[in-house]
Amino acid sequence: MSHFTVTVALPDNAANIQSYLTNMLRPFDENLEVEEHTEDGETYWRNPNAKWDWWTIGGRWTGRWKATSGALREDLVHGEPSWTNKDKPVPLGGCDGGRIHAIDIERTRNVAGNQAVLDWNEYAMVIDGTPQHKPWKEFYGRVEAAQAAAPKPWGDIYDEARDGAMAQVGVTAEDLDVLPYDGPQYKTALAAIEQATKEARTAYHTSLEYSMDQARKDYREQPRIAALRAAEPYKNWFDGPEGTFDHLTRDEFEQLRRDMAIPGYAFLTKEGLWMARGEMGWFGTDDATDQTTDRYLRAANDYIDSLDRCDWLVNVDCHI
Repeated sequence: MSHFTVTVALPDNAANIQSYLTNMLRPFDENLEVEEHTEDGETYWRNPNAKWDWWTIGGRWTGRWKATSGALREDLVHGEPSWTNKDKPVPLGGCDGGRIHAIDIERTRNVAGNQAVLDWNEYAMVIDGTPQHKPWKEFYGRVEAAQAAAPKPWGDIYDEARDGAMAQVGVTAEDLDVLPYDGPQYKTALAAIEQATKEARTAYHTSLEYSMDQARKDYREQPRIAALRAAEPYKNWFDGPEGTFDHLTRDEFEQLRRDMAIPGYAFLTKEGLWMARGEMGWFGTDDATDQTTDRYLRAANDYIDSLDRCDWLVNVDCHI
């Protein structure tokens, strides 16, 4: 699962924002059955353009835009916070959308840029005096090399462990397809498979000349990475901050955050065109690069700046 922001542009005659958004986002609904698809011998219906499975206005990013001074309530959009931020006050003057003239776009960009400078300076203070770290991909590459040199690939070891566990409890793969999920035989077989494959995985990684656990240890023990992992501001980061800050100067990071202030991770035009930095995957991971991000942000901001002042922009929290 992943959450990400989508900025949606609506025409000035979008009277019912919720209904208009529903229609605009519908072509990208994961639950929409558009075409029949066969994969690994299994056929099912899917939506090849799927981007989300549910969405809400605001959500985890409620109030991230600034309203203009004196903006009328009927020209603004206010959504609902998610369970993760329901106890946090909405930023003063914050909104989740509105007509262009009611959103203080330049102030929103300035606030984001100013915060970026503070964040970058904080990162610089934490890493001050530490040597440049080696990138994670270097350690992961050693793991891949060790896996390639292993006598037997993990996939074969997994299959053998699974098949052995099923034989031990007296079931076949065909049995698992028809046994009731809540029945004792299915539960026993599943527990045996999980235990056997867990033990096999441990043995496999232990046998490698260079394991994933060793890679993680070596990466985290680098002085710079160790300092970042110990720093209070980054205790709750899903991934380390080095990927966010390390390759950008302060001015570059400030400009990036300014450019990201209005477009979300993705942008949906009035004409129904979906643009995005990349393709969102599980747990907030994606395939965006600096190049795709730069191209996307330039296109999205140019589009935003070309809109009529009576058109609408809405900040949507999407889940996939």
